[in-house]
Amino acid sequence: MGGVISLSIIIGCLTSNIKEALPGALLPKIYTVSLFPYLWMFVISAFIAEYKGFFLHILKAYWWSFIIFVLIRRFILHWDIYAPYPLFDTIALFCGLVGWAYSFPQININTDISYGIYIYHMIVVNAFIVLGFTGQRWTLLGTIIVTFFLSLTSTVYIGKFSVNRKKTLYELNYE
Repeated sequence: MGGVISLSIIIGCLTSNIKEALPGALLPKIYTVSLFPYLWMFVISAFIAEYKGFFLHILKAYWWSFIIFVLIRRFILHWDIYAPYPLFDTIALFCGLVGWAYSFPQININTDISYGIYIYHMIVVNAFIVLGFTGQRWTLLGTIIVTFFLSLTSTVYIGKFSVNRKKTLYELNYE
């Protein structure tokens, strides 16, 4: 597993070199939106999930230190190994957020919009870029608000419709 993690980190860190080495204009673009530059994030999180029994008590006990590390690294040290995302920041933020979430299980959100956020966030970012809303402080907040709204609306209305439709089809097939 260590070899897979290491290889995926190396591929992620070499993304810009790999992109420049690929011929043509389309192939580098396809590569950067493929799984390969981001595989290291999935592999590390899958590793932690696989050995959750070992890692979870550490993450729960020290979640705050991971968050502090990200803040110090981000605003004071200004150094990281860059893959498509900063390596240390990404891992520490993941560990901090997972540890925080498991430390406070009583905070439970009934409507899970995480999939909607995953689907819509880059659509909103790209729409803001196309509309020329770049380099302005409000665009981050605007992106968050629009993404949240689209995700919530999609989950509540389209998700409920889909679930109801699935139940109806299931009942028709098995009555």
